[in-house]
Amino acid sequence: HLRGRVVTGKTKTARALDTEAIAIEGSSPVFVRTSHGTVTAQAVVTATYNPFVQPWWFIFKKGMYKSYVYEITAPHHAIPEGMYEDDNNPYCYFRVEGTRIIIGGEDHRIELKLDPEKSFNALKDYIEHNLGISDYSIIRRWTGPILEQTDGAPLIGRYDARHPNRYVATAFSGNGMTNGTIAAQVVTDLIMGKENSYAKLYNPRRMIRFSDIILKGRDYLVELFN
Repeated sequence: HLRGRVVTGKTKTARALDTEAIAIEGSSPVFVRTSHGTVTAQAVVTATYNPFVQPWWFIFKKGMYKSYVYEITAPHHAIPEGMYEDDNNPYCYFRVEGTRIIIGGEDHRIELKLDPEKSFNALKDYIEHNLGISDYSIIRRWTGPILEQTDGAPLIGRYDARHPNRYVATAFSGNGMTNGTIAAQVVTDLIMGKENSYAKLYNPRRMIRFSDIILKGRDYLVELFN
């Protein structure tokens, strides 16, 4: 969504908030078409779960997953405050703030229509058996989308050599606070023509190993029959 002034003609302007972008065109300048008009800019950053303007090969570099989350209260200091992730596949993650714990996991490819109760029950087992918490209360639960990258690193930077003024920041794997900050620094430096030591690591055009694609493809089978 766009916030700012939308140019609808050579002299006419209109204020538009929460305006949906429909298409991105051009390179220098870049034109963002909306239902209210056109935004003209020297550079555009697409920072969404699943960028609607992307090369076809992006499909091999990311995948949308569905994650299950509980908010619970537990005895104070049951687990030290902090943010945690395990190394399972799919992995679980949780954040502890005093007596409040946000715990999520049991992720699966969004294309797989699995029983949500099975996933939520598995997450409760994780709370009780892996974390060793039996005295807790469930405040709420929900599901949400997680865009995973194929090789473990987000996609941040120029995604198309033909359009050097178009940038992307996506596939944060649920770590938006950290990767969003990194993306702001990397993309800003790229636009300003400055060196950034992280730009190569997160380059969306980097080569993905075939073995990484196979491992991610295996998720379909494991989740389907697990």
